[in-house]
Amino acid sequence: MGLPLRLRADGVTLHVCGPYGEHALTLRPGITDVGAALQAPALRGLSVTPSGPRVLLAALPEGVTLRRVADGADLRPGTYLPAEAELHLPAVD
Repeated sequence: MGLPLRLRADGVTLHVCGPYGEHALTLRPGITDVGAALQAPALRGLSVTPSGPRVLLAALPEGVTLRRVADGADLRPGTYLPAEAELHLPAVD
């Protein structure tokens, strides 16, 4: 998918978008580890769950930041994903 990555919540479908492609995950009840679902080790621990008609951020791995595109506000576990968010991964040495 490449960097930078964005997450788009469309109902209970989560789109993970990068400059080279996009993956869509239709979420089922329960917690989904996005990294495991996409076989993307850098995203392991990023977990979401459907909550009614929205997507709830369940967990963020250490060093990963998720920010709302509209205003740059950090998103924390326990908050709903906005329509679009930027995912910032830790720097690799």
